[in-house]
Amino acid sequence: MTVTIRKAQEKDRERIAHISAESFKEDFAVLTRNLSKVKEILVHDMNLQQFYVAETDGEVVGNLALTNNTTRAFSICSRHMIDLLGLVRGGIGSLFLKKMFSEPLRVPDEIGYFEFVAVDASARRQGIASKMIQSAAAMTAYPQYMLDTDFDNAAAIRVYRKLGFQEIAHGREWFRIIFGFSRRIFLQASRESLTDH
Repeated sequence: MTVTIRKAQEKDRERIAHISAESFKEDFAVLTRNLSKVKEILVHDMNLQQFYVAETDGEVVGNLALTNNTTRAFSICSRHMIDLLGLVRGGIGSLFLKKMFSEPLRVPDEIGYFEFVAVDASARRQGIASKMIQSAAAMTAYPQYMLDTDFDNAAAIRVYRKLGFQEIAHGREWFRIIFGFSRRIFLQASRESLTDH
């Protein structure tokens, strides 16, 4: 199987939303279990220029966003969320998603930040997430890269450590506590460690 990693294009928007909604459905369940609505939010609010995709046999099977301290993966639109989910759920949800996905990251200029690393269920455990991270790092010039994942996501942590990421912090923000999410682990790697594999 040949996997190609490339910058996302407009034609990939729906597929990125699908893979992301499916991969993070437990996180989005706080807002709604209706994945069609989650996908619609993601399609509408996606900053496509931040995304890379993994493609095999002409189909997008994975995605990630490479962001920084000025631009994030999504620009959450409160009005759109309220229209889709109602005043209360949409209003609260937009505050939550803005905090998680739209607010500028507090990282130095020289840090690239991987977000929404996701692989379609049919293509998991084939090294696609690793290849996306390595390729995106090779296509960009940040000297350091960071990412985070849930503290209890042992499989992801194992993959990231194998790539050269090292744990630098744990965190649990107030909004994650309110919505019942686990702590996050923050990891960092140099460009050299990601591109030398």
